[in-house]
Amino acid sequence: MPFNGSGTFNVYTPGNPISNGQTSDATLFNNTISDLASGLSNTLTKDGQTPATANIPMGAHKITGLAAGTTSGDAVRFDEAITTANISTQVVASVTGQTATGTSLIQAASAAAARTTLGSTTVGDALFVTASASAARSTLGVTTDNAEISVTAASTTDIGAAASSNILITGNTTITNLGAVAAGTVRIVRFSGTPILTYNATSLILPGSANITVAVGDCAQLESLGSGNWVCRSYQRFTGQSLISGMIRTSDVTPVPNNAVGVGITASHAFGVVPSYAVLEYLCLTAEQGYSVGDVAILNSQWNGTSSNSLNLWKSTTQVGAQPSGSTVFMLAHKTTGAAFTPTAANWASRFVLAA
Repeated sequence: MPFNGSGTFNVYTPGNPISNGQTSDATLFNNTISDLASGLSNTLTKDGQTPATANIPMGAHKITGLAAGTTSGDAVRFDEAITTANISTQVVASVTGQTATGTSLIQAASAAAARTTLGSTTVGDALFVTASASAARSTLGVTTDNAEISVTAASTTDIGAAASSNILITGNTTITNLGAVAAGTVRIVRFSGTPILTYNATSLILPGSANITVAVGDCAQLESLGSGNWVCRSYQRFTGQSLISGMIRTSDVTPVPNNAVGVGITASHAFGVVPSYAVLEYLCLTAEQGYSVGDVAILNSQWNGTSSNSLNLWKSTTQVGAQPSGSTVFMLAHKTTGAAFTPTAANWASRFVLAA
């Protein structure tokens, strides 16, 4: 064996070394040449004729003059490696230079696709932890600190394509779709208008399985299910009232109808469904017929001058109303005696109490 296992080449011993005048033995000479050839065949050639057959320890020495890697399996130079000193440079370079399938970041021209792949601009922001974070976000098209972005209400209000997870939807156009984006994408939405969110059991799943008539200031958390389908995980009324449960009291309206035959009272609500319960209240503003200021009377009758009948109430998904029939008008009964009377218009305010 020419090499001793530790890198030392041992010359073939029999017949070596020889002295001047000594006759050479053919067998010994040929064995020496064969040993030299065997040793040379176990070395790495500089022109790359032979590959290494085992790991090569460098003994704490460097490989210098290495060319930059260009394909999978190439060695990486120091200036190509991600280090604390050059992380921001490498991240930005990756964003602007990498286009191959499987790379962790996508070039600037594909920023929209990158945001779709990431599913959330928050994830994109989290990649950048150096002083170059702002520049890197700009390269990806991500809004600094996820600032709220305005999107105009339309039949398809594409909140998935917005470069922020915080969205302000403006306008009043009815919304039936929120656009296609990767499943798991979450958008926090605030409304400055009053559009209707149209319920769909597949593409726009809403609480209560019903349309939502939006009020200014309402907020919602919406999550993409993929393929253009969304689910509303939570919905908060600006007023703090529950979306489809609990009771509400409509705004006070004064004066009330007084001896106005056939004149009804209506009010709007934002349940989005027909209320399950409705009652008409009269709030006393000026003492009358035994009532004190602040007293509330429940209006459940109508008067035609000689007799009373039950009050007719009607309800829809957006409004509620009370309507006298025929020649009747709204009436109350004296607080203590029960005598019927028609309330003085300016002394009372009307309002409805509703439950979804």
